[in-house]
Amino acid sequence: AHKRFSWPSDLRAGLHTLRLDGDGYRVAVTQAANGELFAVFQATHIRDEIANDSAMRAIVPLLVLIPILLLVVNDLVKRLLEPIRALSTAVNQRTGDDMSALPMQQLPVEVQPIVQAVNQLLLKLSDSFNTQRRFIADAAHELRTPMTALSLQAQRLGSVRLDVEGHRRLQALQAGIARAQHLLEQLLNFATVQNTRWQAPHDTTVDALVTASFQRVLEVSLALAQAKDIDVGVVASDMPGPPVRVMASAADLDCVVRNLVDNAIRYSPDGGQVDLSVATRGEQAIICVQDNGPGIAPAERQRVLDPFYRVLGTDQNGTGLGLAIVNTLVSKLGGQLVLKDRSDQISGLLVEVALPLHQQS
Repeated sequence: AHKRFSWPSDLRAGLHTLRLDGDGYRVAVTQAANGELFAVFQATHIRDEIANDSAMRAIVPLLVLIPILLLVVNDLVKRLLEPIRALSTAVNQRTGDDMSALPMQQLPVEVQPIVQAVNQLLLKLSDSFNTQRRFIADAAHELRTPMTALSLQAQRLGSVRLDVEGHRRLQALQAGIARAQHLLEQLLNFATVQNTRWQAPHDTTVDALVTASFQRVLEVSLALAQAKDIDVGVVASDMPGPPVRVMASAADLDCVVRNLVDNAIRYSPDGGQVDLSVATRGEQAIICVQDNGPGIAPAERQRVLDPFYRVLGTDQNGTGLGLAIVNTLVSKLGGQLVLKDRSDQISGLLVEVALPLHQQS
């Protein structure tokens, strides 16, 4: 059916939006050559429906695609950053003396120059540390011969008839020479421990027996203990089972136990007691050395692991290297060193060394 409209008197050629009889229309008016006007009408609600439908057809795919794109981009970013996260984890897990180059594989191109610069810095630091360690080791090694000669001369001087004052001074000289020799030996041990990177071998030859190490160390430390009338012994374990073996060479294990026992004897009072024990905890062997000396305050326990650091107020002759050697060597063996108070209400220090157990094949 055709609908008649009341035309506006001022309608001209072009596009117009009109309301005719209460309805909205979009009107295209064209003027013919003879002056007549021709108009084409379209209801605005039809145009709105077409526009809304077109908008929905354009927006709905975007609304569906945007979350998918976000998930894809997030996954891509994670994949791109995964090598950087792995590198960060590897750096955090490194020990303080590990100066090996950082891996460059699979890193983004933008990050590789930074990692390469860090590797160059690590190389320079490694060369500097190695130079210092070689100097200490060489100096200690070169001093061993003259110190041995001095010790022999002092022994020969002891056979000469001297007065009381001469003997007193000779004993002081011999004690000083002994301290210097002990310091040189500790310096060599510390340099050796720092310059050696221990790795568990593929075979099963490295399986040091802890009780055998106790016996060897006690035989060497017996003279020092007797000089102070200190009772040094091994506390028997209440846990039946096979002997405890750790993933370490006998020399490394002896070095750890010897330094701990030496420290315990030196800082225990005359007539004191030093106890050694071993137990197992999970996949680790727990080696304990405890004494009844003055102990170490909790605030000092981290500092005493530094080379040459000694607790103020102690009158014992020491080098300040024993615990530093033990801490460095235990870390290389994959273990942990813990200093704590004794648990039996007796003053003293309890040192726990946790080392990986040897796995029977």
